[in-house]
Amino acid sequence: QFAFFSAVRLTGVAIGTMVAIGSAPVLAGILGRVFFKECLSPRWFISTLLAITGCFLLVAAGNSDFSSVSIPGALLAFGAALSYALEGAGLRLIGTKDPVETVSLISILSALMALPWLITGDISWIFSLRGMICIFFLSVLTTILPFSLFAKGIGKITLGKAYTLSLSEPMTAWVLSTFLLGEKLSLLGSAGVFILFSGIIALACDRNK
Repeated sequence: QFAFFSAVRLTGVAIGTMVAIGSAPVLAGILGRVFFKECLSPRWFISTLLAITGCFLLVAAGNSDFSSVSIPGALLAFGAALSYALEGAGLRLIGTKDPVETVSLISILSALMALPWLITGDISWIFSLRGMICIFFLSVLTTILPFSLFAKGIGKITLGKAYTLSLSEPMTAWVLSTFLLGEKLSLLGSAGVFILFSGIIALACDRNK
């Protein structure tokens, strides 16, 4: 998270997001191949390319400013993607432990590392009603639940496939923003959703693990 938000600050939302999103499934596939001898099928390569292309179009539809390229920012975004991929490799190494237990351990260690910023920062907003609701959503609905499901699923399929399927996240965000928030999806964004969905469906229909 520190690397990603620093990357966004240095190189902008579009480039930072694309480098992080596009690198993660590729890095995960490489880690799975090197450390777990997982097979990278032609279907995975095609599906990953489609999914990354769809994500690129979605990001471009929301923010088309790709002019402010920062090498340090791009490297930080790549580092964030590598950290994300290594997390999946760690979950695979842990193996059969309870997903909730695994996610809890990761969250506790992450919280301890972020403790200095918590102590020195302004946390008064946490004690307001809006702050408590925000904390609940960020902790339970966007961290504990999805990461528990991810930890459970990553033990059943390859790392590369897991991270490519997780690219459905930006597509889901666009769909929810369109139907729940009334935001209009541009032609470019619609094309991105279609291409991304095609890549995910192609991979989901793969009968290999």
